[in-house]
Amino acid sequence: MAWTCPACDRTFGRTGQSHMCVPVVSLDEWFADRPPVQRQVCDAVVGHLETLGEVDVEAAQVGILIKRDRTFAELRPHRGHLRLSVVLDHDVESPRIARRISPTRQFRRYVLYVVLPTPDEVDDEVRGWLTESFETA
Repeated sequence: MAWTCPACDRTFGRTGQSHMCVPVVSLDEWFADRPPVQRQVCDAVVGHLETLGEVDVEAAQVGILIKRDRTFAELRPHRGHLRLSVVLDHDVESPRIARRISPTRQFRRYVLYVVLPTPDEVDDEVRGWLTESFETA
C-alpha cells in the first residue's frame, strides 16, 4: 500500500486517495452484533484468499474491504446476508450475479455482486472469481 490516511489510519494504493474517512475496527468487533453465519461467510472468503497470498482485510463501517495494491473485493452487510463484490477485467454471465457495474472511462473494470447467505455459497465458482480478482489486483 502506498499511503496511509493520517485521520483514519486506512491504507490506499494512491497517495491522497479520496475515500470515506472512517476508522477500522477488528473483525471481532465488526461481527459482534451480526449473525454468526456472516462471520463464517467472511472466514470462508478471506480463508480462500489467504491461500493465494497476503491480503489486507479492513473492517470499516461500510463493510469488510479486502486489498492488495487496491481494493479488489468487499463484503457488505445486507438484510440477513453478506454481499460480495469482486473486481474483474471482464464480465461474467452467471445466474448468481445479483448486480454488475460495467467499465467507465474512469474505472475500466467490471464489479460483480454476489449474495452469500451461507459459507456454502463460497464454492468453486465464487473462489474462482476471488482468485482472478486477487491476481489482477
